[in-house]
Amino acid sequence: MNKLAAELEKEKMASAELSNVAKIQRDQIDQLTTKAKERLEKQAAMSAKIERFLTLISISKRAVQGSTVHSIHHKQQQLAKKDRESNARKQDWSRRGGGGGAGDERGAPRLPAPLLRPISLPLHLLLPPASDGAHGGGCEMAAATSSSCDLPNAVAVDDEGDLVLDRRRRKRDRRRSDDHVLTVQHGITSSIQSVGLQVWKAAMLLTDFVLHKSFTSSEFDGVTAMEIGAGTGLVGLAQARVARKVFVTDRGTDILDNCLANARLNSSTLKFDEAKIHIRELDWKTSWPPPVGTRDASDPSSIYLWSASEIEEAEKATLLLAADVIYSDGLTDLFFDTVRQLMSRGVKKVLYLTLEKRYNFSLDDLDVVANGYKHFRTFFAVQDGCGGLNNAASKPGLVGERIDLEKVPQYIREYERGEDLEMWKLMYCCPD
Repeated sequence: MNKLAAELEKEKMASAELSNVAKIQRDQIDQLTTKAKERLEKQAAMSAKIERFLTLISISKRAVQGSTVHSIHHKQQQLAKKDRESNARKQDWSRRGGGGGAGDERGAPRLPAPLLRPISLPLHLLLPPASDGAHGGGCEMAAATSSSCDLPNAVAVDDEGDLVLDRRRRKRDRRRSDDHVLTVQHGITSSIQSVGLQVWKAAMLLTDFVLHKSFTSSEFDGVTAMEIGAGTGLVGLAQARVARKVFVTDRGTDILDNCLANARLNSSTLKFDEAKIHIRELDWKTSWPPPVGTRDASDPSSIYLWSASEIEEAEKATLLLAADVIYSDGLTDLFFDTVRQLMSRGVKKVLYLTLEKRYNFSLDDLDVVANGYKHFRTFFAVQDGCGGLNNAASKPGLVGERIDLEKVPQYIREYERGEDLEMWKLMYCCPD
């Protein structure tokens, strides 16, 4: 009897041991299954991110190939035409016995050396009828897009999808439309050193905003304004229509020379006195205030130096403008350091800033991200719709409010607005 009980006990122990082994094996299988599922999910997420990245690359390629500012084909045609004309002039001068060097091209336009081959970009404005200085009550915008304006058989529709009939315009209406064409001299390269020589979408958006303010209100009338990182100077020139004085600032003699050329090209079209425009060099690395300089007749670039009185007057500016200055974390740091120094001095100021988010695939995030945008958002507290701050600090700093682009009519036809364009209103606040 005892022997039988011992054998039963052994069988129970063996059975329990087998059950434990089976349980361990099931747990191991469950763990392996879970890990396999996680790995498959990660692979699927990575595949989705790579697919999004490739899609963005494809979109970017199409945007470059069909540039809304200037098609590459059109640029090449213009360059080829200029080369033919230049070669023809040289051959003509050579036949006449003149010198063949570039420095002997009598009558050829004298342009800053770094610009080499500038292109004049015509920007067509769809302006309201009372746009010659008066504040029009309404804005008469054309229904057709920029592409349809060039095609006689193009069809335009309104927001509800209904057909818009393009009525024939009288000759005087066509003449009035032709009068509103800005000519912006700009470069065709895209290197970091020459980004300021190009016209970017964010600059055209901010120009639209400045024009709209000047057409519909007196808020910007008679102010002293400053454009920071002006590039071609387009935004500052638009503001010069109604401002008392505008400081157009950037870094580099080639960029500042181009700003000066654009001011002279558009003063009659925009109806402003060139004496209103003060083109000055502002290097963010030295922050604010900039060094005071002395004009030297032997140094042409000295015309862009600041005087002590100009620095004092710039600190009294109430309006600051900046377009497409957010594309590098390092430059963003320098930009906001300059802005904080400037806005904390003198009178109360407001900064209107436009930017274009440019997406790239990040190995750190394993996702498609907008370079510099996340860093940009750390420099200010965001104001909500009720006027409160959703991430404000108790110390002095910048407060930002995003502007709805639907409220800003598009006057410049040569660009398309997408979801990547943003506009912000920033102010410097000191808590009580």
